[in-house]
Amino acid sequence: MSEVFERGMRAYVAGTTPLQPFRLRRITTKGQGLAKPMDWAEIRELTYEGQGGEREAGKR
Repeated sequence: MSEVFERGMRAYVAGTTPLQPFRLRRITTKGQGLAKPMDWAEIRELTYEGQGGEREAGKR
């Protein structure tokens, strides 16, 4: 996402538009899904792990 933003900002500042639109690569799991069944709470916890949230506050 940062690449898309950065390219857009550079084009805006330069007063031009990119020659080719950004294309997001398709990434599939070939029908395998998640490596381990998880609920959204677990996924969210893993996503924000080490980012200074509530779980980190107890470690300080």
